[in-house]
Amino acid sequence: MATDSQPQFVMTGRQKLVLLAIAERNQEIAALYEDALLAVQQRGSAERFYSAGHAIRLFMHDMPKVFDLPTLGSLPLLSNKIRDLDSSWKTARQSTCRVDGRWKGEIDGLLERLLSALEDFFSWREDQIPKKQQIAEEVFRRADPGPADLPSDLSERRAKRWLKLFGYFSSVAHLSSTTLDEFQERLSEVEEIVLSCLYREPSASFAAIDAILAEEEADA
Repeated sequence: MATDSQPQFVMTGRQKLVLLAIAERNQEIAALYEDALLAVQQRGSAERFYSAGHAIRLFMHDMPKVFDLPTLGSLPLLSNKIRDLDSSWKTARQSTCRVDGRWKGEIDGLLERLLSALEDFFSWREDQIPKKQQIAEEVFRRADPGPADLPSDLSERRAKRWLKLFGYFSSVAHLSSTTLDEFQERLSEVEEIVLSCLYREPSASFAAIDAILAEEEADA
């Protein structure tokens, strides 16, 4: 969370609601969200999108912890699986089937091991995508405070969008280029999803809004 030694920054009413909703459940995860808001407002900083993207990625990654679910990143990472293929690939290049940079002839043992490793990799990839989807869907089902269960089609659509947004912030955290408008638009989508999950009960919504409005009036 921000301290007195950090620069002051401005949050919108919606962002205050989001921060309150998360902080009621997990202070550390709320701190990641607040760190992202602070980072993206550091004008002139070449690393502000990287820093903010990293914080939001961690925030989205850790959200399942609130509901005692595995985090998205607790599943094997793609980069680790690709690294596992390195040795198979380097060995396969010594195959008698590789001549002048091309693959020819019958499959030998070296190439067979590479093809088996690739088959395992793509099978794993097909298996992991629905697992992440299932985790995200379960998060939204448990997050919803309404008396009735969240419709399955809504939780599915919400989970798919959450994973796409997670991918965007992960790429920004790894120095993919973006713009302030694009970053804020994607961040707004994350905030809307969080609010739609955690503040659907009117009494909770109104109480939180009243508190924020009273604070803003006091600061005016």
